[in-house]
Amino acid sequence: MGLCELCLKNDHSQETCMRRIKCFYCGSGHNSALCRKRNEMKKQSKNLKSSEETNISPKTVAATVADDSIWDTYMMCKVRLINPDGPRKTSKALIFFDTGNDCNYVTEPMVIKLNLKQTSPSVGMLITGMVGTRKYESRKIIFGVQTLSGNVKNIQAYIVDSILGRIPCVTNNKRNKLVEGK
Repeated sequence: MGLCELCLKNDHSQETCMRRIKCFYCGSGHNSALCRKRNEMKKQSKNLKSSEETNISPKTVAATVADDSIWDTYMMCKVRLINPDGPRKTSKALIFFDTGNDCNYVTEPMVIKLNLKQTSPSVGMLITGMVGTRKYESRKIIFGVQTLSGNVKNIQAYIVDSILGRIPCVTNNKRNKLVEGK
């Protein structure tokens, strides 16, 4: 299935796309989510272990959501989450990068699976999403994310019921073809 490399829609090609954007990483005419140079820079890191050594296969996943006037691309990545207090408790997960967000979130089922402990008193917050704004009571936790180099980065996050419903996404597979996801 061929998709436009600018907006990731499948009803036209890059040549006929009305969006004229440049890649954030290399300045070329493609979506930043598909930048090969960005991925090459990561591979050149001295400390980078092969994906077989860390047991994680890197994959770029992007989702573009649009209405009449707004187009947004969201980045997601498969990672291994780790309980910092019990490093044997791990789980593979698809994390969602939202660069405009003020804080990080993790779902209640993942907190239970990793047996993560609350690190601060409960906090009341207003959460705004695609379905509107609602009041929410949340707890803060810390979990680890294993990097491709094998290191673990600790992340502070608030616990929520869910992060995303189903959104359309495409995957950059091994043949550098865009494939529509679930």
